Amino acid sequence: MSEKRKRLSRKESQEQTRQRLLEAAVTVFAKKGFSRARLDEVAEHAGYSKGAVYSNFKSKEDLALAVLDQHREQQLKAIANQVLTHGNNKQFWIERAQTGSQSSDLLSIELWVQAQHNEALRERMVERNRQANNTIAKILSAEDEPSAKHYDFVNLIGALSTGLAIRYALDPDPNLIELWSTIATKLYREVQDE
Repeated sequence: MSEKRKRLSRKESQEQTRQRLLEAAVTVFAKKGFSRARLDEVAEHAGYSKGAVYSNFKSKEDLALAVLDQHREQQLKAIANQVLTHGNNKQFWIERAQTGSQSSDLLSIELWVQAQHNEALRERMVERNRQANNTIAKILSAEDEPSAKHYDFVNLIGALSTGLAIRYALDPDPNLIELWSTIATKLYREVQDE
């Protein structure tokens, strides 16, 4: 007996298209960078027309932000499930750096550069960054009201991570990850000893 395939609803089909476009964008942005990537390349990689991209995303910036949002959501879930248990362990931070996506870090950096000359993009990125910082600070405070120390930790780790992404992209020296994880562990212990 052959099983009949369940036909997707319109909403499910749209979500599947959107997800395939996001996956294609990750690949194209990683390969070509934000500036050189074209939306028709993303569409072709996903197996759709350029119109499918525009029916799901307003612009290339909108698509890139959606890629970063999806990556950030995955990272926040991983952090929420592990940081309070393993944040004291240097190996945890090494694994965070190694499993973090260099391509999404580089995409963020390219968008930050674009945002210096695009006020609307800058505002969108600042808001996303603030939301992520608030979420991480709440995770660190175990859902109590985060202190200034929690926010300082989040800001310092973010700044160090950005620097790591830039340096590692130019020269993938494993000592950079080792140094970053040592500092992250010390900062984490300090914020938890509060």
